[in-house]
Amino acid sequence: MTDIEKEINTAIKGLTRRVNLKIEHIYVIENTLANFQVDTLTNSDINNQIWYQSLNGNNTKLALQQNIYTSEMVKLLTLRAIILPDTLPEFLDWLQQREGKNQEHYQYSLDFQINLSKNLSEKTPYLLAKVNEGVRLIIIELVNKSYLLKTVIWLLKYQENLWGKAYQDDVRISLENLLAFIAHFPENTSNFQLFTNEEYQQIRQYKKIKIIPRYKILGDLFAQLDDKSIPLSIFFYQLSCGKVPSKVYQKIKPNLGKVFSLEIKENINFIQKILRIILSFKFKNLNFFRKEMLYCFGRMIMWWLIVFVCGSINPALIYLAIIANLPLVSFYLIGGILVNFTELLLMKLDYYEPSDYDLIMQISVIAYLIILPYLLNYIYRYLIFKNRKIGFRIAEFFLWLTLLFIITFIFSLFVELR
Repeated sequence: MTDIEKEINTAIKGLTRRVNLKIEHIYVIENTLANFQVDTLTNSDINNQIWYQSLNGNNTKLALQQNIYTSEMVKLLTLRAIILPDTLPEFLDWLQQREGKNQEHYQYSLDFQINLSKNLSEKTPYLLAKVNEGVRLIIIELVNKSYLLKTVIWLLKYQENLWGKAYQDDVRISLENLLAFIAHFPENTSNFQLFTNEEYQQIRQYKKIKIIPRYKILGDLFAQLDDKSIPLSIFFYQLSCGKVPSKVYQKIKPNLGKVFSLEIKENINFIQKILRIILSFKFKNLNFFRKEMLYCFGRMIMWWLIVFVCGSINPALIYLAIIANLPLVSFYLIGGILVNFTELLLMKLDYYEPSDYDLIMQISVIAYLIILPYLLNYIYRYLIFKNRKIGFRIAEFFLWLTLLFIITFIFSLFVELR
């Protein structure tokens, strides 16, 4: 064993076995990294071999194979992942393999990182560079190793975590700069080799970008870190899915159309669309002389004429008219439910005055079976889909068909209660 190897082994044992870290041991690691960096062109393989021999000793392999999570082993493997960034994925996989409620090994690693971080400064640039390299590597590796998501979030989410601090102070900014200025650089010359050359060239154009599903995991990652990472999350969701989940999209400024020059779209479902229209609806939109409302009224009259004609020819043909306008039928059934509810309420209150009873029921019929379906149909046709015609996609057809069955079932219950 050479003198360098002896010094390294002594420093490793001192760092992993002592509660209070000695700065001398940290400087041994730092100086060795610095010397190896200078000598890397001629002896890179030998240098790596020395590190692997030193850090894979002390029963490291046994701890990995048999899942031994003692404080010393966790510290040793944490240090190994710092000095040899390519072992970081293996370290994270090992951490998450421990099952059960006892998860103290995460705290062992975190405490060690906190103590080590207190002693890292501008005097330890090579150790800090290794930590930064590890963060870049694990983000790249996560694209193909999505099972590591939980532990990568733990690794990067908190600033007291050594890798988390490196992510916030350096790597996140580097990735943002890469995406912000990607159009200005024909080749990726940064230290963040995340994309293949073909993907890089495609993203540079920002036009008709093909969806690349494998980057969705990065959208998931950045969404669960901090608010500063939300733009990154939005970018990778848009890149991988073509749309951004509503929960993530809502965290940015309203009406923001682009992130890192990439056009973004919010992914909202049909129910969310309806709720938003209802919540933002203003009475000024209820101008009954707007041409859209007149068109909507005309189409409703035409639909009723079709129902009447079909029923006159053959009652079974009415089903064709129903299928042709499932939303409107659903709105009428909702109105019917409200009419029946009103009648049940009056009966419950023992409201026996015939004239008043008839008047209330007449008003409810007009409100619920004429005005309400008309307004709901207008909102659906012109405010949600902006003058979209009767035809709609198959998925929406089956959605309305399902809703129709549910509403019909509720309607039948009210009829039976009467």
